[in-house]
Order: sequence, then structure tokens, then C-alpha cells
Amino acid sequence: MGSGVAAAAPPSSDFPARASDVPWTDAQLQEAVRDPKGGGALVRAVLAHAERANALALMTAAGSAHRLGRLEDAGFLFYAGRSRALLDLYAYPDDTGSANPALSAISQQVKSALLPELIGDADASAAIARRYDAWSIVPPAGYDPGWPYDEAKSADEIRRKAEQIRTLQSTMLPNIATPL
Repeated sequence: MGSGVAAAAPPSSDFPARASDVPWTDAQLQEAVRDPKGGGALVRAVLAHAERANALALMTAAGSAHRLGRLEDAGFLFYAGRSRALLDLYAYPDDTGSANPALSAISQQVKSALLPELIGDADASAAIARRYDAWSIVPPAGYDPGWPYDEAKSADEIRRKAEQIRTLQSTMLPNIATPL
């Protein structure tokens, strides 16, 4: 079963650390989805630990950031979440078959709310692209994708796939603000 543990960053005062070394729990992610006005603490925690955040956390925080009117944060978290989802589904094969539908559902929900606001906002789109380019798709040692898996792909395979994903996303990001 994958899911090693690496040295953790100090936990945020808003959320306690857990075994996967992120300062939020699955219950807090679920609460952020249900609470249309909340989620500010979750957004701050995920942004502060985006390199360790799995796709579900990134997407959930993207939805919360959007509901809070934080368009640039929402856009960055959405594109990071989408990239991490693509990488995670490849690198950490989901033995249960439940990860892909769950990630697709939340991605579609966030995308349908977020993209209409990004279209035509060249400044926000450029800021999102800069933040995305500075973020590492490849997660650190001890990373937990959020589901059980038997064996992860090799580090070289993960890096190659991350490069492919980055290339694809980086060509799309500058065009977000361009209306059809």
C-alpha cells in the first residue's frame, strides 16, 4: 500500500496535521464543500501547502476560493488540481476505481463556475499562469494521493508525465482570457 510519510512542515494553526503531512482532514474538505461561505482557512492552508496537496484538496480549495471571491487563488488551485489529478491517476493507480469519477465531478463543478469569470480577465489569467509555472506538479516524498494503491510509478516516469502535463497546461493557460 502506498502512502509513506515524510517530514512535515509545521501545521497551520487552523488545521491539525495528519498522517499524510497536510494540515487539513478529509472531514474539513467535506465541510468546505457543504459550506458556501466558509472555507477561508482551508484555502489558506492548501495554498500554503500546495506542493503536498492532493487533487481533491486542491479542487475543493479552488471551489471555496471561488465562492469567497478569490478569483486568482481559485484559478491557480483549479489548474494545479487538474494537473495533480492527471498525474495522480497515472502515477498512483487507483485500485478501487472511485478516484476518477470523484475528481471528474468536482473538477466539472469548479470549472463551470470559474471559467466564465476568467474569460476576458487577462490580468487574472496571467497571474494564474505565473503561479502555476512556479508550482511543482511532482509531489514530494511521502505524498498521499488520497486513495489506496499497490505501487506507484517510478520517479522517472512521474517526472516525464509531469512534464507532459505542464507542457499541455502551460500552452492552454495564456488563452483562458480569450473569448471564443
